[in-house]
Amino acid sequence: MEVATQSRGASVGRYSAATQCAALAAAAVALSYGWSAWARSKHSSVLQQEIAVLKSKLELDAGQLRAIRDAMIEEMEAGLRERGRPMHMLPTHVAQLPRETDTGDAYAVDLGGTNLRVARVVVREGRLEGEPTIEAREVPKHLLTEPVEHLFDFLAMALERMIARHGDPSRPARVGFSFSFPMEQASVDSGILMYWTKGYACAGAVGKDVVRLFSDALGRAGSTARVVCLVNDCLGPLVAASEPGRPAAAGMIFGTGTNMAYMERRERVVKLEGGGRRGRSEGGMVINSEWANFFSETLPLVEEDVYVDAASHNPGAGRFEKLTSGAFYGEVSRRLIARLQERAHIFGPGEGSPMLGGVGQGSLSAKEASFACGDYSHDLSRVGLMVEGKFGVDKRRVGRKEREAVREVCRLAARRAGFVAAAGAAAVLKKIGWDGKTPAVLGVEGAFYHNTPLFAVTMREGLNKLGCQKAELKPVSGGSVVGTALLAATFPV
Repeated sequence: MEVATQSRGASVGRYSAATQCAALAAAAVALSYGWSAWARSKHSSVLQQEIAVLKSKLELDAGQLRAIRDAMIEEMEAGLRERGRPMHMLPTHVAQLPRETDTGDAYAVDLGGTNLRVARVVVREGRLEGEPTIEAREVPKHLLTEPVEHLFDFLAMALERMIARHGDPSRPARVGFSFSFPMEQASVDSGILMYWTKGYACAGAVGKDVVRLFSDALGRAGSTARVVCLVNDCLGPLVAASEPGRPAAAGMIFGTGTNMAYMERRERVVKLEGGGRRGRSEGGMVINSEWANFFSETLPLVEEDVYVDAASHNPGAGRFEKLTSGAFYGEVSRRLIARLQERAHIFGPGEGSPMLGGVGQGSLSAKEASFACGDYSHDLSRVGLMVEGKFGVDKRRVGRKEREAVREVCRLAARRAGFVAAAGAAAVLKKIGWDGKTPAVLGVEGAFYHNTPLFAVTMREGLNKLGCQKAELKPVSGGSVVGTALLAATFPV
């Protein structure tokens, strides 16, 4: 009996131990599940908080837009009074836009940050007759740093090819030169380069008259073409959006960079000789604002903008441009995505990627960020491909909520750009005394505007918030080069 009792006791003990082990295992599973659920909940909460913070800073209301608008007007007026202001407000000495008396053919050469475009237009009564002929080619990288004569020889040969193919080489051609770099102009057909931007560093150009450099190159090419006007590229959209008797209020470019031109009354250009005195200077003059350098405490900056600025080729400058142009939109979006990974672990704890850090500087393009903005597929497949391709994160590990967060910060960056651009456009309208009731036309060109629909839509929304419903945003594809050719047609042969 004693043996049997011991056997039963051992059996009960083994049963009790097994039960305890099972209970402990179940508790461990429950604890693990609970911890996982808690972690997921915390992750979701942090992610929502980060998105909410960014929305509060990057979505702008009417009051914020008015503050930016008014600050820009103050800077515009300061730039018209004195030299050396962030917004240079450069006189172009262009005093007329297309008129009904303009006729004949004309050419334009447009040198930008990446491409060279050459155009020929035929004008009848101040309007285009038929489609303009445009040829574009990429500027070879080596020309950006070689002696400036090599660059202008490249321009001259491109123009000569256009004239030989589509014009009459036997007679002198009128040529407008669109030069998208800061310059001081004393006349409509001369301009001194102040400094290079957009990666150019050609020796022998700064402080020189770029029309003289171009004319010398045309002479070396045996050309009889004559440069009749020199303009910044932002003047092209102003001219292209204008019609005889109905001039546009402004021309704007939102591409790799940004700029704006508008017609100002001469008497308000105080720093110009004869300006500031009613009766001493009549009529108007187109002003190249160089608004890329506008800065004010009213601009909606976040921490990521500080990093973008510090890593740029011009730290501390071009702050308006860094919020509104294609050269920086992709990088701002990448920095915001990195912020979500750092603070909310959207790709998982420790799932870092060198491409989210400093080594990834500039790796996300404006086109790719805009592509993510428009992803409304069931599983946000575009975003998944971008995350995997650009940041090296397995897309299978990135859930829908995380993909939505990536899309949202790309959208917020695009919307901020559109709002800030709208405030700038509204500043010009208010500066020229627009009454808000009669229709006004704003010519717009640039790859960022044309290829980022959310930017364009938000710019329209921002103008409406500022009471500018009657202001039309008129896209002018090829505006800088076509507008320059149209302007050349206003000069005698």
